[in-house]
Amino acid sequence: MAEARTKPAATVLVTGAPRSGTTAVGELLSRSPRAIELYEPMSDIVGDRAVADWFPIPGQEGFELPVADDLVERIQRRRLRCGWRPEAIQGTQGRNRFLNRTRRTAWLARLQPWKSTQVWKDPMALMLAPRLARTTDVPVIITVRDHLSLASSYKRMEWRPPVEGLVDRMQRAGLRFDARIPDLLGTGLDPMRAGAIAWNVFYGVVLDELRAGLPATVVLNSDLMLHPEAVRQRLIAVTGLSVPAPREAAEEQSGASEDLPQKAHIANRSLESITEYWKKTLSEDEVAFGRDLNDELWAELEPEIRQHREGW
Repeated sequence: MAEARTKPAATVLVTGAPRSGTTAVGELLSRSPRAIELYEPMSDIVGDRAVADWFPIPGQEGFELPVADDLVERIQRRRLRCGWRPEAIQGTQGRNRFLNRTRRTAWLARLQPWKSTQVWKDPMALMLAPRLARTTDVPVIITVRDHLSLASSYKRMEWRPPVEGLVDRMQRAGLRFDARIPDLLGTGLDPMRAGAIAWNVFYGVVLDELRAGLPATVVLNSDLMLHPEAVRQRLIAVTGLSVPAPREAAEEQSGASEDLPQKAHIANRSLESITEYWKKTLSEDEVAFGRDLNDELWAELEPEIRQHREGW
């Protein structure tokens, strides 16, 4: 459990699986008058030149520990070296080589040193987070969303996570993952099934790290609406920022039963659309696949998170 701070941290990391609430938490922290956003500097498309893989693992080939530590140091000093790798994943439409959000926020952070805290919002830093939390004074915040909702979001967006490469790198790095996963990778995975595997890989790592005493704060996506003040107070304690109150849940109720557009970030979402939308979008076979792979892990992870949260 991360300790409360008496003054703002210079850098704060918000990470978690893509579509798990990192943007909501990152933007909430960035609304503090003393904070400025740094958006996904570990993107394998537009992030720092030290990053060549989706969710790089510290110690892997090409992201050796000195490389990973140098990247962290440069992020802390606001000296990002942005690259451009449009071949990294499919679907780079809308990404501008020079005016993308990563490059723009990196320059704004450098040009506004009076903003005392840099809010590093970055799902792709999840594999780096344990080392960061244990070797630096950077507060680490990890967001978690239930597995069916996450996989449903990938299906809605028609985005297939490139899990094969990550699993291969985890295997070579000696990291533990579900023994069933290698057999699932060669079956023509669609976005939903690839998303379910990604959830398992990501949060299997998080569960192991929490059990090992990871000094991080874990935020359930649903708690942003169900317990907004408790989340806000915990964020204040671990970051030292004057975090503004999130919008009241009543303001989030529009469009609860409407179909959601095919885009990543949607304003004014309801709790139902975040936690229950999978019931309208997933087939029986998809739900069965997700439950078979992830229900046991979720049953272990959720109480671990709630126990971790008792100190809030």
